[in-house]
Amino acid sequence: MRYFLYACSLVVGSVFIVSGLIKVNDILGFSYKLEEYFSPQVLNWTIFYPYSTPFAAFMAFLEVFLGASLVMRWKLRYVTYVTFALTIFFGFLTFYSAYFDVVKDCGCFGDAMKGSVGRSLTPWESFSKDMILFALLIPLVIWHEKISEGSCKHELVYLPISLLLVGALSWVFDWFGMAAFWAMFLIVYVIIRRTRRIEIIGMVLIAVLTLLSMYITYEHLPFKDYLPYAEGKNLRQEMKTCAELNLPCTEMGFLYRLKNKKTGELLKIDDRKYMEQALWQDTNWEMQTEIQNIVYTQGYEPSIHDFVFFDEEGQEMSEEILSAPNIFVLIAYNLQTANWGNICAIKEAQAFAEQTHAKFVLLTASSWQEIKDFKETNNFEVLAYQGDGTTLKTVIRANPGLVQIKSATVVGKWHYNDIPAFNDLH
Repeated sequence: MRYFLYACSLVVGSVFIVSGLIKVNDILGFSYKLEEYFSPQVLNWTIFYPYSTPFAAFMAFLEVFLGASLVMRWKLRYVTYVTFALTIFFGFLTFYSAYFDVVKDCGCFGDAMKGSVGRSLTPWESFSKDMILFALLIPLVIWHEKISEGSCKHELVYLPISLLLVGALSWVFDWFGMAAFWAMFLIVYVIIRRTRRIEIIGMVLIAVLTLLSMYITYEHLPFKDYLPYAEGKNLRQEMKTCAELNLPCTEMGFLYRLKNKKTGELLKIDDRKYMEQALWQDTNWEMQTEIQNIVYTQGYEPSIHDFVFFDEEGQEMSEEILSAPNIFVLIAYNLQTANWGNICAIKEAQAFAEQTHAKFVLLTASSWQEIKDFKETNNFEVLAYQGDGTTLKTVIRANPGLVQIKSATVVGKWHYNDIPAFNDLH
């Protein structure tokens, strides 16, 4: 029984560490996903909408801290209860997404799975994952007192096993930064293990490392960029369809909701069976307004499918960006909430672009009136195109951020805090 409990704590703890660090790597991305859950179309928890970023930071920190505590077996009585409650909460979100078909991508591992494995977990797969963790936590909640809180054997055997587990998951997600994070913590912990109150010191250490990592990724850019707009990515390649790549395509359909006029019976039926059974000829059935999109066969989907931008006259300018030999793109999905404290560096980047005969353009989801007001307020004359805010949030995790693209290939990305002096670089 004891070894089974050790295994449970190692597996659940390692999964929580990796899941939390993936969120720490991309706090803004996780907050965007929470905004989707809080929206009126899903949970309708709009009261939490303004607090999605601090809530995302808290949840990411909690996952890493609880995962480390399970592996190190700190305060297991309390840690197992909190972890159990958090797993129930995540299970509720994934079940709600799957059952009501409202959130296609649960965001459980951020964009890491799409950027490494090639696709995200479906809502039902995510729910299954949560239920496995739930099952592994039950014996820990009941018999947690049977596990000793650290020993020589614990340091020699179980800590290296935890590092192997985190390392294996790091390999799956193509980012060994998570393994390096955990290895650094373990090395420091083992060095100071003879210190009095080592448990408290260990908790403080993992908290400090997590918060420091979170601060760096929030004030700059993620350590690991899993997005399809990462440096080195060719946007044209990422936009190619299944037909262009000669790959199986996704087959879509519709799910109709019918009502029998005589009996009041409700029937859900897909469009294929609807046509096969010729139900449109049966006057007893009445079509309801609720129609859902369904997937018959999941095929290849391009990583980028919404790179569309327009000028003020409504002309699409996406090709102008992709075909430019060298272009600097200033991304600001919301001009009013963007941080313009470093606008001098942005203007210098624009001047450098003009000197080197490169293009410089602003992409935003703000209205044309807001664009005009922004230019006047900041004395900043810049060519501007308008596009979808979600797309712009995906391009770079900064508002504003600067992206350099050469012949459709991303060659540089900078957070507004890190825009360099380009004249000094060349």
